[in-house]
Amino acid sequence: MNRRAFIALLLLLALAGAAAGAAASPTKAPGQTIERNLGYLRVHSLPDDLPPTAGAAGTLVLDLRFVSSTAENTAAFGTWLQGRARLQSPVLVLVNRETSAGLLALLAPAKVPAGVVSIGLASPEFSPDISLTVEAAADRTAYEALDHGLSLDDLINPRIDKVRHDEAAMARERAAANAGELDEEPPLPAVDEKSKAAAPVPPVDRVLQRAVQLYHALLALKKIP
Repeated sequence: MNRRAFIALLLLLALAGAAAGAAASPTKAPGQTIERNLGYLRVHSLPDDLPPTAGAAGTLVLDLRFVSSTAENTAAFGTWLQGRARLQSPVLVLVNRETSAGLLALLAPAKVPAGVVSIGLASPEFSPDISLTVEAAADRTAYEALDHGLSLDDLINPRIDKVRHDEAAMARERAAANAGELDEEPPLPAVDEKSKAAAPVPPVDRVLQRAVQLYHALLALKKIP
């Protein structure tokens, strides 16, 4: 199976898992760890932000969106990528149309080592291994949300608003039910529709989300530990 066919299979598995709502262990923001053996690194400056390759293990999501780079720094990144990416410890590289042209050229399928998968928005000059149809403005909003305090977990796993009783009301209802005072289910508290409509909807980082789905696909295929 060639590289393109393998990536297509990963994509199918990832989409199937997402459609079925198959979620893995909860994501965690501290230390930029998404989940066990899956890390996240946002690059602002190359090669300064790159971690050592010695002893590196696990899958790494490397975010190169909005990164500019000189020819010298791009070459340094290429050397780092050769030393870090392995089939058993892949690097999932996030890109967009504002990623440096030199970096995108380096990520061309014919040039990258085994274990590298590029994910993001396609441009006339570059087509990632996994291309997503996402508005450029939405991609930027989701990208910037992490710097504004939103957690990785919130960006990857969209929240579904649910009406909840406050703790005091729930305690009263339980006490009444135990005493046999409730003959039927108590009504849910009224929801302020105006306030609910005004509440901002947190962005979802579709590019980062797809990288996590691909990681789950690799796990399902037993390609990584």
